[in-house]
Amino acid sequence: MNEVRDVLVIDDEAERLETLATSLRVVLGDGIGVRTWLPEVGQEAPLERFDREVRAGLALIVTDDDLTKSRLGILGSSVTTWAQDKFIPVCNFSRKPERRLPRERNFFELRVPPQRDDENVRAEYIERIYRGFEHIRQYIGEADHGRPIAELLAGAMGLPQLSDDVAPFLMSIASANSSLMQAVLVEQGRPSDNERVDLLTFIFGHVLVNAVLEFPGPILSRRTLTAYCGVSEQMDDQMAHLFAEASYDGPFSMPSMYFQRRLVDRRIDELAKELTDAPDEPDEYARAAVEQAIGSLLPHGCHRCGGTRGGYWCPFTQRAVCTRIDCSVVSNTWIPRGATLCRVEHDYFEELAPLLGD
Repeated sequence: MNEVRDVLVIDDEAERLETLATSLRVVLGDGIGVRTWLPEVGQEAPLERFDREVRAGLALIVTDDDLTKSRLGILGSSVTTWAQDKFIPVCNFSRKPERRLPRERNFFELRVPPQRDDENVRAEYIERIYRGFEHIRQYIGEADHGRPIAELLAGAMGLPQLSDDVAPFLMSIASANSSLMQAVLVEQGRPSDNERVDLLTFIFGHVLVNAVLEFPGPILSRRTLTAYCGVSEQMDDQMAHLFAEASYDGPFSMPSMYFQRRLVDRRIDELAKELTDAPDEPDEYARAAVEQAIGSLLPHGCHRCGGTRGGYWCPFTQRAVCTRIDCSVVSNTWIPRGATLCRVEHDYFEELAPLLGD
């Protein structure tokens, strides 16, 4: 394996390119190289330049989606396609307004959240991605490769007990991106040890970022934790403190930002011991236990239940939902298997089901 693990930043606007690269150098610190590429007419062919950068050692590529000012006919999607053949993750960012309509999800892309053109915020996200992939790579390089891949993924998370919980996510990603999975798992033939490390790092990193951490199931974010307990997102600080011992600290984690559902449930059961009459419905049970611990709770924004029910999360409307038939429906083809706490808000589903393939 190439020992050089640099980051390559690509943009067709020189000033913005250097601003982002400078921010990245600050957050990544010494020892991690940040190289830049300003595509321009008159340079070597783009694919030749890309191959030269790869040979010099790359762990991550960061590229603007829109590279049209280069007049070279390349886009961020072109770079992503080239990088996938090398098992190199790519962070795509855009300075254009965020699109509102849903689109089919590509689980093997990393989209930097739009943050009002704040390069420092972008840099912090990219640092998180870089370190997460490197953590996984180190684990896979040292692990016993004879183990099932679900065990390897759970082990890379630092939670080997979750192998059964993350296995459905792997199956879901494989079916959603069947052509890529076939290319990397079948057409490549039996990979060498180094290629296998690159391949599994590539797959596991994307599965964690785009599925396990994005769609609540075994892992909850701050927002989905509040939904799970049927309280307002405005109480996320109190909830994070209450469930601090359930924190997830594996790859791509952030302090007090993700929580292990098994430990959340254990904590809820501990708190519920003080209840004299515990509700039967799981979401009402969780909310009652939390209220017993911290007092009066703020309702979330659902008008159907007055903001006092929950237990589930709609990844499309980004709101808490419950099992009431007028509130949500079971997950559809856009929600990966394993995301057991996701349902689709009823009104959204009724309006956009044809676009979602249901």
